[in-house]
Amino acid sequence: MPVIQGRFDCYNGMTFTCSFKIGGGDYSGSGKYNASVAPFNTTAMLTYCIPSDIMGSHPFSIVVGRESFTLKQNNGVVIEGALKKPVSSRSEAEGKITWVVG
Repeated sequence: MPVIQGRFDCYNGMTFTCSFKIGGGDYSGSGKYNASVAPFNTTAMLTYCIPSDIMGSHPFSIVVGRESFTLKQNNGVVIEGALKKPVSSRSEAEGKITWVVG
């Protein structure tokens, strides 16, 4: 499974964006959570099977721990990383991520 480094930004605790360069293409994801999580931004690692796994919209779950986060799409795609600044408490949420390829 390919693993690609990119960026993940959680702005106000309810929305996020992420971006990764794959094979010369720019893959950008954005979404909303169904519950508030601590805002953060960090380098992230994307693990996927085939490029079509990161196209269109997909349900996901996310866990933001004190020092790391893991977002899992329902099709097996995982985005994870260490937080630059620890957050005060663990939080979980679900939502939908939409990918755009540019």
